[in-house]
Amino acid sequence: MRIFWLFVPLLLSPSSHALSASGALNLYLENDAETMGGPGSDADYSNGVKVSYIYAQESVPRWSYLFRKAMDLMGHDPDQSTTNYGVSLGHQIYTPENISDVNLIENDRPYAGWLYVGGSAGFTLGRSLHLVTLNVGMVGPSAHGKEVQTEVHHAMGIGKPKGWKHQLHDEPTLQMFYQHRFRAWTLKHKDITYLSAIPYWGASLGNVRIDLSAGALLLFGYGLGEAFGPARPSSSDVDTLVAPRNSGADKWSLYGFVGAKEAAIGRSLFLDGNNFRPSQHVDRIPFVFETEFGTGVQWSRVSAIWRYVHRGPEFKERPNSHSFASVNLMYQADF
Repeated sequence: MRIFWLFVPLLLSPSSHALSASGALNLYLENDAETMGGPGSDADYSNGVKVSYIYAQESVPRWSYLFRKAMDLMGHDPDQSTTNYGVSLGHQIYTPENISDVNLIENDRPYAGWLYVGGSAGFTLGRSLHLVTLNVGMVGPSAHGKEVQTEVHHAMGIGKPKGWKHQLHDEPTLQMFYQHRFRAWTLKHKDITYLSAIPYWGASLGNVRIDLSAGALLLFGYGLGEAFGPARPSSSDVDTLVAPRNSGADKWSLYGFVGAKEAAIGRSLFLDGNNFRPSQHVDRIPFVFETEFGTGVQWSRVSAIWRYVHRGPEFKERPNSHSFASVNLMYQADF
């Protein structure tokens, strides 16, 4: 666990030639509770929290070499793109359907908590956005999923989860995500964007998850600007770039969006169990379909996004779909 925290000072190190001290603070909350607009199921992907800071476009952190090298290997010149780098700290909780059973539930997914810290980069090349992130973390008791869920349930007056002694074992994690988004079509009037169609594809590689995915987002509303659509921590998404704050007639935006995605999953730590020692696991379904809809608003420095995500069955023992709500609050600041 101590090794995990050694990466925090590296990611938070100052920029090597930051010309601006501005950026954006993001808070992501995801839960299946009814209070957030979810179904109230308290199972599967039960809770997710992520805090991130996205550097202004002029800022280049010391650790950005890793991401610039990755773009070089993919045949793209990062010096020809508009670039944002970011750091994040996140936590996720996964549980079986019946959390009041103290016994091992062999036909349901294992309990698991994941704590991670990460660095990310967004490279904008014309109508394309390349997103890359690298997370280092820990799955297992050291991720404190049991403590987080128990305290939250106690504060909300909900029954205590009783099966955490069967959670996945401690395992350090190293995970990379890549996603390419393309603004394929837009509808504008007097330089105000009202409609954007954004297909995307991505890949994940690491001991947490291995997958390939493809999908699309349709954004509609007022003042979309050059947006590539919102991101969320429960997917292979990365914080999207921080564009300059809107001004004039386009200083605010109000929009809705719908989307769909198909993922081909080669391995999932939260379903297949620990990689290096025996643990609870289930029979993973290799193809998972997902839909979402939501709404967002931005006024000057502040934006808020809410969405509802519906995910198809993930394992054969309990072939039920699952839904949850996601909230993202962002504040663009000058420090």
